[in-house]
Amino acid sequence: TDRGSERDNPYAKTVRAGLRALMNGQNADGRFGDDLRTHIRATLAMSEAYWMTRNPRFKRPAQDALHYLARARSPYSGWPKDAPDTITTAEAVMALKSMAGREWFALAAFQIDVEVESDKALLAAQKKDGSWGSIRDTAVAVRILITKFRYDRMFR
Repeated sequence: TDRGSERDNPYAKTVRAGLRALMNGQNADGRFGDDLRTHIRATLAMSEAYWMTRNPRFKRPAQDALHYLARARSPYSGWPKDAPDTITTAEAVMALKSMAGREWFALAAFQIDVEVESDKALLAAQKKDGSWGSIRDTAVAVRILITKFRYDRMFR
């Protein structure tokens, strides 16, 4: 988003405006939006923006969002804290995993613990017909497993 001109990247101006809107909408505690799934998606966007551009403007909002996500976890199972479910837990792990191996991400031990738990929960939630219930939940689960495989291969 901050590399090159609009001529090189036709989406640069639009993405910059979107990232500004996300940063302006982030709460003091690091949370984006009113629900955890919204927060997770905004966290992924902000984290990837920082990782791809190394723009220091995105670093603090990404860190704060990831730390909020870590605090939003149930101590026993996953996300959200009050009533964990498999798909939200898997999406949260994907957001944390997106920052695996990054020099500034200081929750590595936490991430490994959560990843093992969420893998078990995600695999156990698959139905006999191969789905995770709805088309939406199946699509999310499959995407997370594909992404997890890709990240695991990159960081071995």
